[in-house]
Amino acid sequence: MAKMKRSSRLERLAALTRLKEDAAARQLQKARQSLSRQNAQLDQLEQYREEYQANQPESASISMIQNYRDFCSSLGDAIEHQSRRCEAESARVTDALGEWRGRHQRTEAISSAAASSREQERVIDERRQNAIVDDIVTTRNIDRS
Repeated sequence: MAKMKRSSRLERLAALTRLKEDAAARQLQKARQSLSRQNAQLDQLEQYREEYQANQPESASISMIQNYRDFCSSLGDAIEHQSRRCEAESARVTDALGEWRGRHQRTEAISSAAASSREQERVIDERRQNAIVDDIVTTRNIDRS
């Protein structure tokens, strides 16, 4: 079995790292979409609280006022909970971005090494071909003498 050229081995490795980079990019996209959904839910809760507080009853029974305060407190708790979820999703996006960047840099480095190796192999092949041509020309010149 013929030995595989270094550039071919590096190209195969680059293709594999590109697959891993693509998978990391998909994970990053999913994390960003999830963060966007979580932020939208937080915005919705905050908007609902603002609307609810704007419609606070001016004159009501003590039980209605207590119910209003309890509901506002529950809404505040829900907002705090959703805010923590947003922070967790934001951390997940940061982690996914770091993972993608690392994979991207590795893919770029290996692709660059493969290109450099191909160029070196091309130069070596060209020198070999020139040496063969020189030998043929030299041999013909000797035969003519």
